[in-house]
Amino acid sequence: MTSAEIMRQQMRLTDQTDARLRRTLMRTVVGQVGRRAETIVLPLELLRQLKPAEFGDTEEYHQWQFRQIKLLEAGLILHPSLPLDRLHSAVLRFREVMRATEIRAIDTSKNSDVMRALSNAVHALSWRSGTTGAAVEACHWADGYPLNVLLYCSLLQAIFDLRESTVVLDEVDELLELIKKTWPTLGINRMLHSVCLSWVFFQQYVITGQVEPDLAAAALAILVDVAADTKHGSRDPMYVKVLLSALGGMQEWSEKRLLDYHDSFEKDIGGAATEGMEILLSLALAAGKIVADREGASDGNFAVDRVDYYVRCSMKSAFTNILENGLGEVDSVIIDRDSDPGSVLIQLARDTEHLALFERRNFSPVLRRWHPAPVAVAAVTLHGCFGVVLRQYLAKVTILTEELVRVLHSASRLEKALAQMTAEDAADCADGRAKGIVGDMEPFEVESVVMGLLKAWMDDKLGLGRDCLLRARDTESWIPKSKEEPFAGSAMELMKLARLTIDEFSEIPASAKDEVVQDLVDGLESIFQEYIFFVASCGKLILCCVHTSLFSWLVVHVKHG
Repeated sequence: MTSAEIMRQQMRLTDQTDARLRRTLMRTVVGQVGRRAETIVLPLELLRQLKPAEFGDTEEYHQWQFRQIKLLEAGLILHPSLPLDRLHSAVLRFREVMRATEIRAIDTSKNSDVMRALSNAVHALSWRSGTTGAAVEACHWADGYPLNVLLYCSLLQAIFDLRESTVVLDEVDELLELIKKTWPTLGINRMLHSVCLSWVFFQQYVITGQVEPDLAAAALAILVDVAADTKHGSRDPMYVKVLLSALGGMQEWSEKRLLDYHDSFEKDIGGAATEGMEILLSLALAAGKIVADREGASDGNFAVDRVDYYVRCSMKSAFTNILENGLGEVDSVIIDRDSDPGSVLIQLARDTEHLALFERRNFSPVLRRWHPAPVAVAAVTLHGCFGVVLRQYLAKVTILTEELVRVLHSASRLEKALAQMTAEDAADCADGRAKGIVGDMEPFEVESVVMGLLKAWMDDKLGLGRDCLLRARDTESWIPKSKEEPFAGSAMELMKLARLTIDEFSEIPASAKDEVVQDLVDGLESIFQEYIFFVASCGKLILCCVHTSLFSWLVVHVKHG
């Protein structure tokens, strides 16, 4: 088969349609030796040459005729390559014919006034110059954007096998040479061809389910030529539109998946998924770099910056997914729920560590091609996410409980694991920026949280003791209860309060309490000494001896109990 025959087959043209086109072209060029193909306004010639007898019935002919008029409208009026005044007399005449065609099929014979009006309008609109008074050098009827690009991309689709859409035909080179013959008519050049061809390969990769990496590889290979072309800084408005539209579409589609690559690839992790992720990264970064260079917004760190952004966004999404699944519904403030918030946080800490390990094992090796420290970025991001939830939990906590200690222990373990991952990853690269990532990890400060709660608890208990002392000083009657209990009621109240404080302190499950035990002893001692001195000043010396011995017992109980 010739390349023309293959092209006809690929375009799914019926024998009848092919015969009509051939007859039209032959009748058009008869007696016009040397006429260039790009000067033929094909829809107009089809209207002239094809008659109702060549169609099945009048309705079929009417619909076909109106399609040709619509195509002329798209190329000459809706998407002209040269600026056009919509009130141009030729436009108005064309609209009149179009309205007539919409109602019924028009007479296209040589003597038809309607056909003469249509021909004159089409000729006036297609043979225009961009500059008033300048000589007309070309026929413009299908070279306006985006019509020309849509038509050209439709032609380029013919290079794919109809039976197996992921396969490129062996005759691809011959077909492309044939398609290039439309460049003058469609206003295409080599630079536009490269952009369109890269888009067609990318589009085919997407619509076939991303199962054939060779299609994406072909798009990437052509993007190398596109990048070289853009360095010349072409200011052709149509080229800029096509470039930004095609490459922007590639980048947007790829980044939509990369911004949550855990959701996109985690279920099928392995060779195919890793390869698919690498392809998307290559496409997004190649297309994005070209666009950024074109707009003057690119620097030497473009790929690093984008991958950094992908990692942070995907880790945040993955963390949110873990949190929401753990709660069963969306709820960022977990402590407002009826479920045990401490248990949720402990499980969240474990899941977060597992997520970090999964990231390091499966995704970071791929990301490292473009980023010096992807593990560090992921670890710092997860640390920040968990820190937000932890601080929400701590904001509602007022007392140091066993549950809180377990939560803080889990948080401390997670922090150490993430910090180690970050430090190891940053240490393996010479990039100073990577080492700076370590400084982005804001510590949970678990020990300071424990110390703060311990001191708050101590202040509260010692405050109760001082309140008891003040009440005794201001309101105590100092009358002994009985001969068996020759002391005032405040003495027993103060002793009970001290014993309760010591018992509660002993139950606090925190190693940090060893650092504040002396402060607690000193505080209790101060209260008892002040009480004893006050009693002594009232002449109750025997009470001083009794309470001094009791306080000594309390001190021993605190330090060893």
